[in-house]
Amino acid sequence: MDLNLKNKLKETIAIEVKECFLTNKSIVIDEILELFFRLLEVPILEDNVELSGLGNRVILALKKLLLDSVSKEEKATYLADLVKVEQFLKKNLYFIDRSSYNSITSDYKGLATLINVCGLNPKNANLDKKDLTDQHYLSYIAKVYRFRNDESHNAPILSNKEFGDTVQSILVLFIYATHLHKIKLKGVLENLIIDPVPTFHSYCDLVISEFRERFSRFVHLSSKEDITLSGSYVSEYLLKQGPDKEISVREGSVRDLRKNRVPEKRMMLWADAGLGKSTTLEYLAYIDAQERKKNLNANVPVLIPLGLLTDSEVTIKSFIATKLSIESKLLEQLLENGKINLFLDGVNEIPKDTTNALKTLRVKEIDALLRNSKNTFIIISNRPQDVNLFENIPVFFIQKMNDQQITEFIQKYTVDSKDVARVITAKLDSDARIKDIVRSPLMLSRLIEIVKSEGVIPENEGMIIDKFIKSLYKREKVEKKDVYFNDEIIHKLLSSLASFSLDLHGTNAGLTRNQVLNHFVKVKSDYGFDVDTMYSLDISCALNILELRENVYLFVHQSYQDYYVAEHYKIVFGE
Repeated sequence: MDLNLKNKLKETIAIEVKECFLTNKSIVIDEILELFFRLLEVPILEDNVELSGLGNRVILALKKLLLDSVSKEEKATYLADLVKVEQFLKKNLYFIDRSSYNSITSDYKGLATLINVCGLNPKNANLDKKDLTDQHYLSYIAKVYRFRNDESHNAPILSNKEFGDTVQSILVLFIYATHLHKIKLKGVLENLIIDPVPTFHSYCDLVISEFRERFSRFVHLSSKEDITLSGSYVSEYLLKQGPDKEISVREGSVRDLRKNRVPEKRMMLWADAGLGKSTTLEYLAYIDAQERKKNLNANVPVLIPLGLLTDSEVTIKSFIATKLSIESKLLEQLLENGKINLFLDGVNEIPKDTTNALKTLRVKEIDALLRNSKNTFIIISNRPQDVNLFENIPVFFIQKMNDQQITEFIQKYTVDSKDVARVITAKLDSDARIKDIVRSPLMLSRLIEIVKSEGVIPENEGMIIDKFIKSLYKREKVEKKDVYFNDEIIHKLLSSLASFSLDLHGTNAGLTRNQVLNHFVKVKSDYGFDVDTMYSLDISCALNILELRENVYLFVHQSYQDYYVAEHYKIVFGE
């Protein structure tokens, strides 16, 4: 952590909480804050201890809320980050009482139990009561507890005074919890010896489980580890090929090429929507995580969906450090020694801002990684464009599926639906136009699902997405018997959200929960809908139209956002 930033935060926090500790001379604020920041930053490299990202998250939230001038919307977002005090209390407990920490985490106890175990509520008072002034610090802690519970179920709108009181209460909890155990914490942290290179086993487990969960949303896995990715066959594209110069063009699967045919340790994957850019990178991270689990000398995979990095304060490197739960110094060593396989997904999905400064910043960061981390294998994905933003990086086009791959894809994902396979195959054999549309894995997988549920084959790409979305609505309403589900309301909410997201970011980039819910509230008011906005968000994710990734929401695929934007224009301007 930057020393200047830490000093500014310590000074500001001391002013914020001064009145709260006037009667307790044993609490030396500056000393406790130094210990507090040390506790935030010290890494825990033990497997199965899930406290990743705590330091970066809390420090960034403190900077935004206490030092920077941010919008009301941003305040709500960073307050939501700051109020997640469970991780801080667990980390405190991890160092002072390992057996209690293990008991808390294994039993999945809630915040009230955690507060009690950490000694913050010695009389076991009811934290839902508002009159706890007789136990001075508990009144602040109880306020955090109540807000945390409310925040978990709603998106509370706070007045300026309520906002200030809530931030102050969180700071008091941080300081008092640190003070309460300062002697033991100081002893442990001063004598702590950190293994310089963790195993990353828990992190790899998470990468593996996330890939399996995401992949299984779209296609049924007919066997345990049998995952075919048709979109990973690539052919090198030469930007500067002279007419009389013979150049050997590399082609094959990305997985095989990177093993021994790309000594540059850099690849740019170019492909239009639906051809499998993201899925290919997710799959590579998945197999790398499996390999790291078997072999500690194998590289650690890090996948970064660039559309999720909407905050310029969060650098690519800090994002990586947070994902891996390591300090920046160790990250630099890993990058220098080539012990990370880095996948940067979607240069075209970097969010826009008013001056396009964010994209400029990200491009400079990526360029610096390419220049300075020579031993790190870096793969970047992007939509095709006339000019390659990054010099001296080979470009590979992901190829559309050929006829044989289409046949294998259909066979694989219709194992239990032979009639569906026959219907689709007959249509593709007789209609070259439809066959060309479904040469992308996205379109073919959606077509298979439509035929399974509706028994019909749409005539164009737009209708495939439309029928697929409508089949999801039908399944929720008819098959799952969800009496609360109203497809017209959900459709209008998502259509307006897609337009809002596109206007805000210029692409399918991440939105915070508050941004989504606040927009749903606005649409609800505009149309006079009687609908629970939290239910609407949850059901949109359950339908796999929206997804939550890295604490932000976005459409599962760019084509979904494109579809709903078009639907929004129809709703607003008529057919």
